[in-house]
Amino acid sequence: MLEPVTQTPLAAAPPPSIDPTLNQTPLASSSPPQPPAQQVRSVSSLVGKWTVTDANTSCQIQLSSSATLDLYKASTGNCGIQALRDVNTWSLRNQEIALYAKGRIVGRLQESGSEYIGQVEGQKRPIVMAR
Repeated sequence: MLEPVTQTPLAAAPPPSIDPTLNQTPLASSSPPQPPAQQVRSVSSLVGKWTVTDANTSCQIQLSSSATLDLYKASTGNCGIQALRDVNTWSLRNQEIALYAKGRIVGRLQESGSEYIGQVEGQKRPIVMAR
């Protein structure tokens, strides 16, 4: 006849040892949690329809992932912002979106939350690009 097996409860792990001469603190209370690092955007996450607005009007911009040399294709529609009417390509470098018209940069935008904020080249009015 077999004897019943008894289980002994596991003891809790001892607290981390601290050497007072090294001025250490336990790992559990080290530093407060850090906010998550800013997510790096990819071209594919930016593809689609955006609305660019300035103080007076707006413009629809379609960003594509279809490459043309070292840029990507773009198109505009119902564009009330004169400088952006001819946008036909765009790029993403160092988390900055550059909008091009016939090979010339016409706008630069930096990420700000879910939007991109910048300005039209040569103008001081801000523009905002949002979905």
